[in-house]
Amino acid sequence: MYFIVKLICICLYLAAAGSLVLPFLQGLTLTLQGLTVLFFCVHLLEIVFFMRYVRLYRGRLAVSIFLTLLFGVAHLKPLADANKLNSIR
Repeated sequence: MYFIVKLICICLYLAAAGSLVLPFLQGLTLTLQGLTVLFFCVHLLEIVFFMRYVRLYRGRLAVSIFLTLLFGVAHLKPLADANKLNSIR
């Protein structure tokens, strides 16, 4: 499930980047770019409000912040679930 959400995010970012240079996407340029900016802003807010889950990532904090900017909840939810499971044990 999370893989599909991450794949959709990557496709959205690639389509928005492609709309800047590819002429056949000109009709979708503003829509794709606006949606990408909206995603980015929401993911930025997720970093602010869910920093405790961002810190649960086993790698560097900067990598976790980058992954949260890219994928948002699709990155944070598995971390939160693992933390919840560990706290029950």
